[in-house]
Amino acid sequence: MKVAFYVPHLKKVSAITKIALALEKELTKLGFKVDFILQKELVEEKILGKILFLRSKNDLGRAKEIKEISKNYELILGFMLPMTNVLAFSRLLGNKKPLIGSIHNNDHYLKYGKAFYLPSRLVQRFLFERLDKIVVVSEAVRQDLKKTYWISEEKVITIYNPIDVDEIREQAQEEVEEKYKKIFEKPVIVNVGRLHKQKGQWHLLKIFKMLLESGEDLNLLILGDGELRDYLVNLSKDLGIQNRVFFLGFQKNPYKFVKRSKVFVFTSLWEGFGNAIVEAMALGIPFVASDTQVGYKEVINGGGFFANLGNYEDFVEKIRKLLKDEELYKKLSEEAIKISEKFRPSKVAVEYAKLFESVRHG
Repeated sequence: MKVAFYVPHLKKVSAITKIALALEKELTKLGFKVDFILQKELVEEKILGKILFLRSKNDLGRAKEIKEISKNYELILGFMLPMTNVLAFSRLLGNKKPLIGSIHNNDHYLKYGKAFYLPSRLVQRFLFERLDKIVVVSEAVRQDLKKTYWISEEKVITIYNPIDVDEIREQAQEEVEEKYKKIFEKPVIVNVGRLHKQKGQWHLLKIFKMLLESGEDLNLLILGDGELRDYLVNLSKDLGIQNRVFFLGFQKNPYKFVKRSKVFVFTSLWEGFGNAIVEAMALGIPFVASDTQVGYKEVINGGGFFANLGNYEDFVEKIRKLLKDEELYKKLSEEAIKISEKFRPSKVAVEYAKLFESVRHG
């Protein structure tokens, strides 16, 4: 089957890029021919198929292009809401080919739950219903869409994100640069993610201050960049912990840092799936993660602890437990590795292959 993945770009830092490339690789092994449709001429990764660039700068123009491109494919899969909507517009323009959208986050009701947004929610529901299927990456995302847009159950299918555990473990073997080795002279708490409201790293800084005040001798490592960087750096100074907090920005290979850390701490306000936590688990790093409006909680039944973001003491207690109890740490580390195996791209690709066949045959 010849299919096309419609993505915004192929930027190396993007989680969507990782997901799409992992699926392309495994679907190709299953006999699929996969090409990419990009909105931006931003390509930092090699692919097996070919790349088609959309020239239009608005959704209606893109929808017209997609309709024309679709003639050469048996199916189009759009990643994320903007691409999903363009596919829906393409259907309204008469595109008869199977079209599948996908939603990767569960913040829709948070953003649009007020009555003021009712008209736009009805319009979004109308667009969703034009597609053959919508892939969601967790039941949490499914419930969010259902609550916000009243989408019919049969329109939505849950398929978890693929995590390339072998690639992650291979990259983790790379040596850390000499200038960073001093960070690991003490046990390290690590966090990976955009410095963005969603990730809630200001909570992490306050939790870390409490850990230091409790007598723990630790460093905090934050990998990622974003609009909150200056705010978070200044907050670390205000809290008096700047000498123990290391903001390393975006790293092409974050796994070599995660592998040498002691505990992965996730303070997200919401997550559709939470790739970073599963990537840490693949390296045997136990986690302490927020339990509010997060898709990962439904699929991770071991390998760490969930904690209440409204209760910093809960985080501190569970992090300290991992630091102090070696037997517990080893048990959770082994659990984490085992759980991460079920997200192997080869397993996830089979689910997508079944979906593509079912949609094609209607």
